[in-house]
Amino acid sequence: MIDLLAPVALTALAALAIPLLIHLIRRSERQRTPFAALRWVADRTRPRQRLHLHDRLLLMLRLLLLAVLALLLAQPVWRELGADDAKVIAVLPSVSAAAARAAVDAPTADWRWLAAGFPALATDEPVEPSSDAGIGLLRQLDAELPPKIALTVVVPAELSGLDAERLRLDREVDWKIVAGAASAPAGDSPTRTALTIAVRHGADATDALKVVRALAQAWQTADASLSGRLSLDVADADAAVPAEAAVLIWLVPGISPTLDAWLAGGGTAFVSPSELGGDPVWLDEQSGEPVLRERLIGTGRAVSLVTPLRPDKTPALRDPMFPKALARLLLPMPTAPDRAPAAAVAPVRRDQPAPAPATPLDAGLALAAAVLLLAERLRATRRRRVLA
Repeated sequence: MIDLLAPVALTALAALAIPLLIHLIRRSERQRTPFAALRWVADRTRPRQRLHLHDRLLLMLRLLLLAVLALLLAQPVWRELGADDAKVIAVLPSVSAAAARAAVDAPTADWRWLAAGFPALATDEPVEPSSDAGIGLLRQLDAELPPKIALTVVVPAELSGLDAERLRLDREVDWKIVAGAASAPAGDSPTRTALTIAVRHGADATDALKVVRALAQAWQTADASLSGRLSLDVADADAAVPAEAAVLIWLVPGISPTLDAWLAGGGTAFVSPSELGGDPVWLDEQSGEPVLRERLIGTGRAVSLVTPLRPDKTPALRDPMFPKALARLLLPMPTAPDRAPAAAVAPVRRDQPAPAPATPLDAGLALAAAVLLLAERLRATRRRRVLA
């Protein structure tokens, strides 16, 4: 089906009246010749004036040229709609071909794996999922298929590799669920990994440790995903920092090789008290003075508190928003769950479906315009030579 991206450009077809008027008005040059025998005939009747198209072939070429140019401005494209009875069945690689064929009775349909390149379902064994295979490829398949083709998707009862957005497609999808679960890609970490915070302190840090434990409790209360997996590794400043630690809380005045090594390795540290400086990231509501500062040191990041981590020295600790602000600066952001029951994430149709894939017709129309222009010029110059 031909569609126009700029149909308003068809108003240029009004220019077809220009060559038509020129050919109607223009007449061949005539030379008056006197005849003696007609000298005494009275000039009482005038010959009838009739509309006469001058050089109809040249007129036709000019009209066609203008029509093609107007159509070229309208940007025509060809959209493949597909047959009404065409059907594509996409199977997630974690589903066996035998199970998919048993769930969908359509032997003449176009069976495809929902994997990179959408290979044909030629065997009874599933293809190996590639790094970019997954349910997200359904958006690409929907965009590449003509709008009239029906789409059936065979998925296991549990899906993985989901993102935060519900699948919205341009067509209704027949969502077939079979027994099984999608295998998680290799290298995926468990959904609830332990989060270790290393706390290193000096000799007089009893009050500061109380605040750290209160902060850890507040973080777990505010974020249910941290409950049961956040732990504190409390030790003296001389103790080594475990490699699995996500954050280092340094409660020792001054800088030490342990802290330098942690920041040089790309770690995140909370230092109190500190003279590291940096950009203010938390201000005291009453005084407007910076309470927390952030600074990049090497490949690491240090969040510093100028005063000791004690309520009597830092009144901002009594602010109920302080734990949340500190957690946002220190703790890694939780990842959204990527697994869900297939029945709960069935695709929905867009309110305004995207247009079907289109093939531009500009090249063909431009070639036709060039041929018509060449023919028009040859016809016009040939006529002038004949008149000469």
